[in-house]
Amino acid sequence: VISIAAFLVIAYPRSDRSLWVALRYLFISNVAMLFYLIGAVLVYKANNSFAFAGLKGAPPEALALILMGLLVKGGIFVSGLWLPMTHSESETSVSALMSGVVVKAGIFPLLRCALILEDLDGLIRLFGVLTAIFGVSYAVFEKDSKRMLAFSTIVQLGFILAAPLVSGFYTLTHGLVKSSLFLLVGVLPSRNFKELQQQAIPNSLWIAIVIASFSISGFPLLSGFGAKALTMKNLLPWQEVAINLAAVGTAIATAKFIFLP
Repeated sequence: VISIAAFLVIAYPRSDRSLWVALRYLFISNVAMLFYLIGAVLVYKANNSFAFAGLKGAPPEALALILMGLLVKGGIFVSGLWLPMTHSESETSVSALMSGVVVKAGIFPLLRCALILEDLDGLIRLFGVLTAIFGVSYAVFEKDSKRMLAFSTIVQLGFILAAPLVSGFYTLTHGLVKSSLFLLVGVLPSRNFKELQQQAIPNSLWIAIVIASFSISGFPLLSGFGAKALTMKNLLPWQEVAINLAAVGTAIATAKFIFLP
């Protein structure tokens, strides 16, 4: 249902480009959910129930199909490469909605799987670390402001999966701040960072962008700091170095907005 609603708002401008991006999004989402549903049927066949608790006795192929569908749906790791084009070609308000709300639809079931099955917890944490590193490696070098925010969303999805037990607060914080950033960046006279450096930006708009950027970077006294601190406390030892590197990379990427003037 969320995919159909997202398809409609992406395609609303009815340009050739928006229709292509919307159909591409709908195709990827539907194929991903097809894998998920086949996995759910196998879980039902094994337990005569669709309850999440049935995952404990489900066959390995059911878990593999469910994970495959949710990873693609949520844009995790390499499958997240479809997200930036969808975000950058959509209307600004749609990009804010997609990044703040829609991409979480595939994340929450993954978190529930991690909390129910200890065997999946380590795997999902690993995907979280890989996703954060993967996204930040693109975000740091991106020259388009909306695409940079889209890759930053991939990084934040990695943070969410890296510590499933405390992911709710991080998800809420990221949704609010990233939606604000997309709406603010949509008001800028250009999407290219080099062009923006040559143009005057109203102080009120720049200050709002800086505050949101500081929050995403985990600056003290802002909501992003509390979310990142809580996440860091719940990391496993082998995750700490990679997640800290991703946090530094996020700060470097969002610094592009801070140093625009």
